[in-house]
Amino acid sequence: MHLSPLDISSSCLRAEYNTNNSILVMSSTKEYMPMEDFKKFCLSLLGPIRTKGLKTLVFDKRSLRIFHQGSMVWYYTDWKDELYALGIRKIIKILPNDTTFQLSVKIGREKIENTYPEHKFHDINIRYVKSLEEALATVST
Repeated sequence: MHLSPLDISSSCLRAEYNTNNSILVMSSTKEYMPMEDFKKFCLSLLGPIRTKGLKTLVFDKRSLRIFHQGSMVWYYTDWKDELYALGIRKIIKILPNDTTFQLSVKIGREKIENTYPEHKFHDINIRYVKSLEEALATVST
């Protein structure tokens, strides 16, 4: 599958898309993403998601070593609500091969899920895979 870059700049993230498969791939490029940079980048993706009719998000976090908890709460409660409103129904995540990072994400996600039962992220199919190749292969499943 060919991915085209989106012309949206960030020092810690990049985005690519494929309209044939209605997929957006967002990838971290640094070990840490400052919350304001993360929010600005994510919000800048809402226009292209709408205009290109993208329906699946792949979030490749393999370069991350730290994911700011405040960013995680915003990502789940605000941005995923926006994604849902635009038609995103599947999110595929690729985590770093780091047990501590994976465990901290699991604990943070469970806390957010229990604290915010009314948000739309509960209605999005969220899957975890090991590689970008596996994520792209699962887009149609």
